[in-house]
Amino acid sequence: MAKDKDLVADCTIEQIVALVKAAQNKKHVGNSGTWLEFLKARKQTGGTDPKRHQREVLEAFVADLADAEDGSGAKEARATAREFVDRYLKWAKDVRKDAAKGRGTLPEPPPAEDAAGAASTSTSTSAGGVSVWSLVKRTRAHPKYAANYDALPSYTPGWTRVKRPELSWSVRPRMYALDCEMCATEHDKSALLGVCVVDEFGEVVYRQLVRPEGKILDLRTPLTGVAEADLEGVTTTAKDAQRAVRKLLEPDAKGAAGRPAVLVGHALYHDLHALKLDYTPVIDTSLLFGFRGLPEATPSLKDLAKLLLQLHMREGGAGAHDSREDAAVSMRLVMRELQLAAPTGPLDAPDVRVPAADLAKLCVHSLPEGVTQDDLRRAFTAAGGPAFSGVEGSLADKKVLVVFKHAGEANSAFAKLPGKQRKDVLGRFYKEMSIPPASPPAAAEGAGGAAPAAAPTAPALSCKVRKMACHNGAAFGTQSGKRARGEGAAAAGAGDAPVAKKAKGGAGGAKGGVKDGRVIKGGKGAKGGKGANGRPKGGPKGPRPKPGTVKKDGAAAGAAAGANGAAGKESKKKKWLKRKAAKAAAAGAEADPVKAAGKAPVAAAAGTAAAAAAAAAPAGTAVAPAANGAAKAEGKKDKKGKKREREAEDKKQGGDGDAADAKKSKKEEGKKGEKQEKSEKEEKSEKKEKSEKKEKSEKKEKSEKKEKSEKKEKKEKSEKKEKREKKDKKKEAASS
Repeated sequence: MAKDKDLVADCTIEQIVALVKAAQNKKHVGNSGTWLEFLKARKQTGGTDPKRHQREVLEAFVADLADAEDGSGAKEARATAREFVDRYLKWAKDVRKDAAKGRGTLPEPPPAEDAAGAASTSTSTSAGGVSVWSLVKRTRAHPKYAANYDALPSYTPGWTRVKRPELSWSVRPRMYALDCEMCATEHDKSALLGVCVVDEFGEVVYRQLVRPEGKILDLRTPLTGVAEADLEGVTTTAKDAQRAVRKLLEPDAKGAAGRPAVLVGHALYHDLHALKLDYTPVIDTSLLFGFRGLPEATPSLKDLAKLLLQLHMREGGAGAHDSREDAAVSMRLVMRELQLAAPTGPLDAPDVRVPAADLAKLCVHSLPEGVTQDDLRRAFTAAGGPAFSGVEGSLADKKVLVVFKHAGEANSAFAKLPGKQRKDVLGRFYKEMSIPPASPPAAAEGAGGAAPAAAPTAPALSCKVRKMACHNGAAFGTQSGKRARGEGAAAAGAGDAPVAKKAKGGAGGAKGGVKDGRVIKGGKGAKGGKGANGRPKGGPKGPRPKPGTVKKDGAAAGAAAGANGAAGKESKKKKWLKRKAAKAAAAGAEADPVKAAGKAPVAAAAGTAAAAAAAAAPAGTAVAPAANGAAKAEGKKDKKGKKREREAEDKKQGGDGDAADAKKSKKEEGKKGEKQEKSEKEEKSEKKEKSEKKEKSEKKEKSEKKEKSEKKEKKEKSEKKEKREKKDKKKEAASS
């Protein structure tokens, strides 16, 4: 026991916390009972999370487990607790020893001046600069790495921890890719069923089917591709497969000359759990690549193969997994990355739609133990949403799918749940749902009519409810809008430098500036005009300048604005009228010189009469209006004469005018016809697009129906074939 105390004292606080957590999960019992009972006996507050308690409390519980005495009815449980503590402390000692000697520590790249020499002795770096060690480093840098690989429970019976190799930049490691197939047995939901290991060239190094221990509950043939007939004559155990893989991973020679091995795989920790093998260094392709806008999502191997290798996986065997194919594709992804000049950045998530039938479901997960269908039904009803019609999956797995009549009901049920909705790693919305306790039966009144004692309230339970798809049925979304907003801000910051909001300059001391290509804060021009928007103060309103058209600095913009404000802007109509009047005057003077000649004497006469009257009048007296009246009368007569002459000319040129009118009307009719033709063409194109879309959707539905029917036929044929084979075997057995 003193030895155990020394080992506990040498443990880091992280190791002791992990030990207590593991004991809590496995429900190990010490002298004071379980971890919860131990805390109650010591009157410790702060909850059951070991991280919230002092080291002294944790060490006391470990000692309580290690010193557990065999009591009545608990002999085996306490012996198991003692064995667990002994194994864990030895495992923690080995981990500390490897860390102290630097085993498994990633090598640092050589300095720049030694790069040429290192390149000549090592081939661990590609021509582009990406190395095997950089890929191992990228895997370890992922937020999920520590939980998946540093916490492998190799202190558990049946597990093996491979001694960490010494890593060097100058020694190129060997690489092996691993993939396993798993099935469900009475003892293990992910029992080892098959193993495949390939080398860097995709060649099989080790491949073996495994006979699981205990009764097989589900071979998962649609996924694994392994049937009962395939296991006939198989005697290899999981321990045999573990030894074979461990032998491959050991250095190929003893001492410094031995080359370490790097294990490659996709979500490799699942395979290591099935093999019960603790090994590092690893390259996990699920942690090596990611989707844009979904930093915590891990892409599937099938998606990565399609996006990066243009490879369609699992086309044969009715979509079943092939461990050799999975291992080889993982290795190909790593070899491709080693040939690049720079690491692959975030990928665009595939445009995949969730099947319409799944949209009528909600995923309920993180379920507490003991929750029933009635509890879930009561929780949805309490929220005011529609009731579900069925449940898919097992509540023992702490995750089920609740099925509604249609997608609208599922959406309504989710919307009715109280609380804030959040997004998971794939961008799908989820909420926390509280599960109300069942109402206790009414208790009878006590003696003397006294009220019955209040029943103790059950602890509040909760779970998570998630939608099956993102927006518009997409399988992938985005976790938040922060990334998009940040990218937009970065793009804006990469543009032109900001300019001053105000700048002095321009005629009349106008103030102005430019912001985002627009004039701002314009002042008054030389005559009070608003130079910024180009409108003269108190004058007719002209059109504003378009945003983005002015690209000057503040002083230049202010000067231009001031000049515009001083001059003012005349409307288009006024300018057009002035031009028309000038043209008409010029045309009239050239066409009728007699009129122009006759106009001058009349005007001169009028002016002469007015001048004579003014001269005859004494100083300081008003001029009699007679001369002015005579001049006006002459002007009126002249206007009438001009009118008659114009009418006569119009009669002579009537034919020409009619022709011009006809031409004008034809032009207008032509424009109307063009507009009509354009609208008809647009209608036709819209109808054509709609019909094409409809045809495409019908073709897609037909192809999907055809595929479903073909799959169904294949399945029926295979089932019939299996039945026939079974019957034949029975007949042969009976005949023999």
